[in-house]
Amino acid sequence: MALTLAFVLMGAARHQSSLVPIGFHDGDSDVVGETWRCSAFGWAVDPDDVNRDLQVQVLADGVVVATTKANLPRAGLEECPEGSCSFGVPLWGLISANQEHEITVQALDEGTGAWINLSGTPKTLKCMGYPEGWHDGGKGVVSEPWQCHAAGWAVDPERRDEDVWVTIFSDGEMVAEGLASDYRDGL
Repeated sequence: MALTLAFVLMGAARHQSSLVPIGFHDGDSDVVGETWRCSAFGWAVDPDDVNRDLQVQVLADGVVVATTKANLPRAGLEECPEGSCSFGVPLWGLISANQEHEITVQALDEGTGAWINLSGTPKTLKCMGYPEGWHDGGKGVVSEPWQCHAAGWAVDPERRDEDVWVTIFSDGEMVAEGLASDYRDGL
């Protein structure tokens, strides 16, 4: 009886010392307009082995859309002394643009096989659609005033029948803006 009880207690002690992954879903929430911000990123560490690169999964509206490793450099985290516990997952193309999504990030607890929500998750994310286009205008040095113009096309791929607002920059400074509203064959 005493031998059985000792094994039960040792098993309970071993189970209690097994810690679940910790980390944080740093990614943006709300509406984002830049492609690079349409992502899920953060860090994850297994306190049982801080040098282990954890598997991380990203869910959109409860469905797994990506799996990656938390193995990117991340300096300045006490929980991650080796500095390679960060992750980043671009979501553009994995979730629908112009729709609100609930983004959840989880780390795999290899000891139990359970997926553990990271702190800061879930987040609501809406990635705005991005227009496509091309600058057809001249480049380099032009000698005639009529050659100094910006021309091209722009379209929202998800709403091709709507006009797109275009901003024109020269050397990083905005010089003009207007509506791309003229019909163009082939688009």
